[in-house]
Amino acid sequence: MITLQCKLKPEDYIKAQYLHMQPSPWLKYLGITLLSLCLVVLVASAPSSVSLTTTFSAFAPIFLLGLLYAFILFAVIPWKVRRIFAQQKTLHVEYQTAISPEMIESTSENGTMRMRLSDFHKYKVGKDLILLYHSQALFHMFPRRFFASEEDFKTFLSYLEANLGSPKR
Repeated sequence: MITLQCKLKPEDYIKAQYLHMQPSPWLKYLGITLLSLCLVVLVASAPSSVSLTTTFSAFAPIFLLGLLYAFILFAVIPWKVRRIFAQQKTLHVEYQTAISPEMIESTSENGTMRMRLSDFHKYKVGKDLILLYHSQALFHMFPRRFFASEEDFKTFLSYLEANLGSPKR
């Protein structure tokens, strides 16, 4: 049995949102391939008779979309996540979680949640946390810092794998 004393921080919630939004590997590789293709076309067309400014102006929309994406990813999302975290008071409450090979039970001043691990939909593993999904959109987060040791973290992963299979993307 693993027992955790938990208190979430806004940074935990931001990391959870980034892990939740992480695309599946094939989509990531498709994006990298498309960007690489654009760069190859840009470099290949530079020495031709078309002027460099014409080439850059043709790729300006792609560059602007990239800047917009970076702004949303690194400015808008953290701002929105911090705002939601501030609004949802239940995320600020300290709680205790007991994890056994088949069951998870969390208790706080707001109540108790008890659920079989096999009843969860899926889980994702990131560098700093685990997301345990009730459904496609609702998850519990378990930051690595909640675990007393790396062994407890790995034990929790083994419980999840035994009940849900390998982590999903």
